[in-house]
Amino acid sequence: MPTPAKKRPRGRPRGFDEETALRAAMLTFWKNGYQRTSLDQIVEATGASRAGLYATFGDKEAIFSRCLKLYGDELEARVDEALRHQDPIGGLRELLLKSADRLSDPMTPPGCLRCNATLELSETGLFDRVRDANDRYKHHMARIVDRAVQ
Repeated sequence: MPTPAKKRPRGRPRGFDEETALRAAMLTFWKNGYQRTSLDQIVEATGASRAGLYATFGDKEAIFSRCLKLYGDELEARVDEALRHQDPIGGLRELLLKSADRLSDPMTPPGCLRCNATLELSETGLFDRVRDANDRYKHHMARIVDRAVQ
């Protein structure tokens, strides 16, 4: 009995790592702002093709939304780490000090991606996504502050 033919993968394999590309796109938006970031800049920063970005993430707005989510995921991980600290106030202090270090690191763009987007996009259709990111931030910060207060 003949062996069945192997299915060939459809299309070309992705030529980039999704998480690395998303992180590069996030830094590009963070540095330039949403409106001043072109898709060409994202292509250059990620090393991905325009078609590859569209196929993986969607359009510029969808890429930005994923970047906001990644930014929020990173905060959530830092809050979770602080919540595991034996001393709740020490955990909060550590979180705030790490945030200050991160935001003042010369290797990261100035300010906070979420705060910058809030100021830039308050009058646009993207503001709902930014507001959701802000609500998520407040929720996670309330978790650590509530624990420290208790």
